[in-house]
Amino acid sequence: MKSKILRMLKERQTYVSGEELSAQLGVTRAAVWKAIGKLREEGYEIDSATNRGYRLVSCPRDRMTRETLLDAATYDGSMWKEIYYAKQLDSTNLEAKRVLLEGRGAEPGAVVCEQQFSGRGRRGRGWVSPLGAGLWMTLVLRPNLEPMKASMLTLVAGLAVSRAVEELYEIPATIKWPNDIVVHGKKLCGILTEMTTEEMRMTGIVVGIGVNTGITDFGEELREKATSLALEVAKPDEVDRLMVFRAVLRQFQSCYEQFMQTKDLSLLIDDYNARCITVGHRVRVEEGASAFEAWAQAVDAQGELLVRLEDGTSRTVCAGEVSVRGVMGYV
Repeated sequence: MKSKILRMLKERQTYVSGEELSAQLGVTRAAVWKAIGKLREEGYEIDSATNRGYRLVSCPRDRMTRETLLDAATYDGSMWKEIYYAKQLDSTNLEAKRVLLEGRGAEPGAVVCEQQFSGRGRRGRGWVSPLGAGLWMTLVLRPNLEPMKASMLTLVAGLAVSRAVEELYEIPATIKWPNDIVVHGKKLCGILTEMTTEEMRMTGIVVGIGVNTGITDFGEELREKATSLALEVAKPDEVDRLMVFRAVLRQFQSCYEQFMQTKDLSLLIDDYNARCITVGHRVRVEEGASAFEAWAQAVDAQGELLVRLEDGTSRTVCAGEVSVRGVMGYV
């Protein structure tokens, strides 16, 4: 009910009577008054006037609740049907899988939390997710898509985050193929795409996105490898996770809709390659116990990295671990 009241107040942008709110929602005036009180506790400034009703004055900045996240996910043409929010989770990816496997709510949706205890990156690596210092989220999807194409959604998400960060803060957010967003040689964001399956059948895809927003001290181990929006923008106080969340959702929807038209990256690949810092550099590809060096030439419409070997021959890399020597600060 809070979300519905908030939406009505935002749409009207003037006073809405308690009587109208109660009639529209089918609840008592007392229930409306109680919901308004809870919204005020969450940081919404709501004016009230006798014989006029309630008016939304301002919304809280950077304060994540289910209502603020729903508000951020609501825009013209939004495809997002549900927001799952918790202050703390083991992992947003794990929770997103539970949502899919248990058939909870609707999708497409997003799982968001303030802190992860078991955040993960690719190849089982840990992901530092301190309380209130980042946007820790996972997109919940059930696309009509062949399982072998699921990994391309990592690249779709990378392009979306790159566009969103540049749109909001005008800083160069480049992409390290296949799953990192890099600013000035340091990692700002990581992406982890996984499938859920039942009886050997894909039932959904979860796309985890972790954006460092407010972290200002990464400690000695990560200081030279990681960065955050607070460290990169001119005015750190203006970093707003709700704005980042909204921008990422909008950009992901735009990229995702183009991706689903062709079920590949053909409509996105030119922009992706233009933003991909891996392209044009010498890379080291590690595949299990073996490794080789080559020049990265381009990412193709299937999301694979085309590289040129020392002998002049070319090959594609599907899911190797790629490090860019002399450029990345977190090799």
